[in-house]
Amino acid sequence: MDGENLPFEDGSHIIYVNGEFRDTSHPIGRLMHDFHCANAADMYDPILADRVRYFKEDEGSLEQMSRVGDKIRAEALAEGRAKQHREDCLFFAQKLIDDNTFSNEKIAVPGVFSYPSL
Repeated sequence: MDGENLPFEDGSHIIYVNGEFRDTSHPIGRLMHDFHCANAADMYDPILADRVRYFKEDEGSLEQMSRVGDKIRAEALAEGRAKQHREDCLFFAQKLIDDNTFSNEKIAVPGVFSYPSL
C-alpha cells in the first residue's frame, strides 16, 4: 500500500496482509490460517493457540470476558441513550423556535448544549 511511510508517534507500525493467503509453507500463511481457526488445537503457532485456549476454554477467563463484554455493552447503551436525549432536546428546541414559542437563548441549557444562532 502506498503512503508516506511515516512511523506513528508511539513507534508502532501497521502492516496490511491478505487474510486469504493461507500457504502454510510461509510464516504469514500459517498466521492467517491460525487467525481463521475456531479451534486452538488446529493452530500452528503454540503461543497463539495457548492464548486462544485460555480465552475460549478456561472457566475463569470466560467469566472475565463476559464481564468485559457486559461493561462494553453497558457503556455503549449509555452513550446511545445520551446521544438520543441530546437529539431529542435539539428537535424540541427547534420546534419551539419554529413555533416562535422561545428564543435561542431561553432554550439553551448552560453546560449541556447551546443552540446556534440562526
